[in-house]
Amino acid sequence: MKKRKKIYRHKYGGRNLRCLVPFETIEAAVYGDENAINAIVEHYGSYILRLAGKTAYTDDGRNYYVVDKNKEDILKNGLMEKIPRFNY
Repeated sequence: MKKRKKIYRHKYGGRNLRCLVPFETIEAAVYGDENAINAIVEHYGSYILRLAGKTAYTDDGRNYYVVDKNKEDILKNGLMEKIPRFNY
């Protein structure tokens, strides 16, 4: 019988631990490193797009996904403002 590879899960979201932002990146971002801040914003980019998006419908009933750029900018700026105040 083939041994299955153990998957490490995050205690809150069930996510794989390898998908988390490294501690060194967070620490550098707290101290103002622009590359680290951009890496964190990029890491959460798909989540931000999901929060900023909505489903729109055409006149004939077809649906499509629309991203509100204003809301996306607000979420990204909010994240960048919170990073320096992060307590670890």
